[in-house]
Amino acid sequence: MRAIDSTDVLSIQALRKHRNDLAHDLVGRLTGLKIEEHQALFENVNRALFKLSNYRAYQEIGAEPKLRDVDWKTVKGHEYLLFEEVVSKVKLLNLHRKDA
Repeated sequence: MRAIDSTDVLSIQALRKHRNDLAHDLVGRLTGLKIEEHQALFENVNRALFKLSNYRAYQEIGAEPKLRDVDWKTVKGHEYLLFEEVVSKVKLLNLHRKDA
């Protein structure tokens, strides 16, 4: 199906490892958590999640004749829209934390 490539899979696995590391020592790491240190990881995972979401959206509704003129390279599925919302909240919280 080729929705994602090996780089995307490695990015997702790296995020999974980061998540597991965080989850096992969340209390100890909360006060010193520096989101910007993981910016490249988040960008790579963002790209992979968009590609998966885009692919799923096309599979779910892409055959609809009414949607023939849609630019499918830019369509975001519902799961990616939720992910974007979470990321925007985290960025906002991080901004407020820096200002405090």
